[in-house]
Amino acid sequence: MPTLSELNCSVFLAATAILLSAATPDSDQLHPDPRLQGVGLGTEHSGWSMSKLEEQVRLHPKSAAAYLERGNALLLDSDIDNALPDFNRAIELDPRCARAYIGRYFVCCGQRQFRQALAELKKAYEIGPPDMSMDALNLQAALHQEMHQFPEALGEYTRVI
Repeated sequence: MPTLSELNCSVFLAATAILLSAATPDSDQLHPDPRLQGVGLGTEHSGWSMSKLEEQVRLHPKSAAAYLERGNALLLDSDIDNALPDFNRAIELDPRCARAYIGRYFVCCGQRQFRQALAELKKAYEIGPPDMSMDALNLQAALHQEMHQFPEALGEYTRVI
């Protein structure tokens, strides 16, 4: 029988699907590149097969959005070990890609590296557009709550409100 913490980690991993796939291509970067239109993470690609995502990475090897989308798909399949390099590559290509930091947060949660998960969310909060910064802050509050750091959680939830 899984513990409450294991169930919460599963919920975090499942929630990434909603958070990462519900955004529009323009919201995953502060400075979207017009050459990448149609490659970014958006709901129109959410049903793509892994082979299609592999093709997008092959066709657009300098596209942070292509790696981001493949990383998201791997994360949805609970393949966190293979998702992490894609999120890392997305950040190498676009250090201001807040969504990739949030992806790394979910990987860290899956690996039970909660301090590193908080660091990823703080970076996403710092660089993300306002709506994504609030998502990152909300996730920080939930993680602090999960870690029984209630004053920190309360402070962050208050800032979100």
